[in-house]
Amino acid sequence: MDKPQSRADSDYAKAEILAATLGIGVEDVLRWVINDRQELDRNGMVAGYLIEFAEGTPPSVLARVGGRSGRHVHVGALTARH
Repeated sequence: MDKPQSRADSDYAKAEILAATLGIGVEDVLRWVINDRQELDRNGMVAGYLIEFAEGTPPSVLARVGGRSGRHVHVGALTARH
């Protein structure tokens, strides 16, 4: 029987998926991503996410993230990668 995943484990797993999607390290996600908001289509299905980086995020981190507009980036649906 699987044990329930703790909040910390869940947050780290999400950070891993965000890092893979954005092309940056997990540590960068944990330190610099301050908001990730679901964007829904007109049918209420998840169409993607709006990711927001903190003020002061190093330009070297932001430069590795494609499709960015300032401190924000839109990405498609997040999926676990194995």
